[in-house]
Amino acid sequence: MRYLALATDYDNTLAANGRIAGATRAALERLRASGRRAILVTGRRLDDLLRVCECSDLFDYIIAENGAVLYAAQARDITLLAAPPPEQFIAALRRRGVQPLEVGKVIVATHAPQETQELSAKVAPLSQTICAFSPLPNICQTNCPSTSSQIRTQA
Repeated sequence: MRYLALATDYDNTLAANGRIAGATRAALERLRASGRRAILVTGRRLDDLLRVCECSDLFDYIIAENGAVLYAAQARDITLLAAPPPEQFIAALRRRGVQPLEVGKVIVATHAPQETQELSAKVAPLSQTICAFSPLPNICQTNCPSTSSQIRTQA
């Protein structure tokens, strides 16, 4: 069987500690020289990935922000596959002190663990706002705490 493309994650797959090793880069170069395609798939924000990935030019496409952003690396063309987050949603999170807060082209993320009480106090009043701005309405129908004033986190 002949493989025509490699689709791979960045962190802890191609990269260790955010960097791609020389041997890995050389393997990607051999892949491209063989006529095969390379696709990078990551949950990272596109601007963050392009800052740390020194060989983004070796990929035909980069799918970033958990699948919400498609980047054609050679053409440097960005296609959003969902709506950007509304400014009022981001402002509401900042007013509530959600830290750290990363805002991408489509996703909004925090990497810090939140205690249940702190999360409930800061984010639970936003549950209706989160649902209203979700690009995926099915998520709201199944996961939004529309009748509850608490949001639970999993350990």
